[in-house]
Amino acid sequence: IDAGGQSRIFNFDSTSAPDQPTSATLHGLTLINGNASLGGAIYNRNNTLQITASTLSRNQANHGGGIYNSYGDLSLTASTLSLNQVVILGGGIYNNFGDLSLKSSTLSQNQANIGGGIRNYEGSIKLGSSIVGQNTASYNSSDIANEYGSVTSIGPNLIGDSSGSSLTAGQDGIIVDSDIKLAPLANY
Repeated sequence: IDAGGQSRIFNFDSTSAPDQPTSATLHGLTLINGNASLGGAIYNRNNTLQITASTLSRNQANHGGGIYNSYGDLSLTASTLSLNQVVILGGGIYNNFGDLSLKSSTLSQNQANIGGGIRNYEGSIKLGSSIVGQNTASYNSSDIANEYGSVTSIGPNLIGDSSGSSLTAGQDGIIVDSDIKLAPLANY
């Protein structure tokens, strides 16, 4: 789905009925060229959202270039977020008071001022068999920027820059602060 830089692609917002959150699953999608203030491709607030076997690329926002997750339960499995850009926080994902789980997923070549890959504010992140690397940030924490939240490894992971998280080398098979060699997202 190509938004042509004109709008956000998916909006899952339960603000008007916070006691009645919904759940949704997105499978096998390519979401490109979304553009919004919060969540270029996807905005998720107070819902359960599962994304599997999908690619989010070339989306833009002020916060959360690929996804803005606020008070939601967001799970990504076998998915890629790449080449997303934001003006301020969370090039790939901005997780705001939410629960984020990455399984067998890759966040790479996303850009932000802070948290090129992921910006986590008072939320929780669980990483399993995932790669978060080659993201860029103008000020700090190019891959994961965590503030007042938690970042947990639940299996082997490859993290390029762990300076903004509590992850350490060897923790559950994690490799951190390494020069990750990934080719650009393309059809080869």
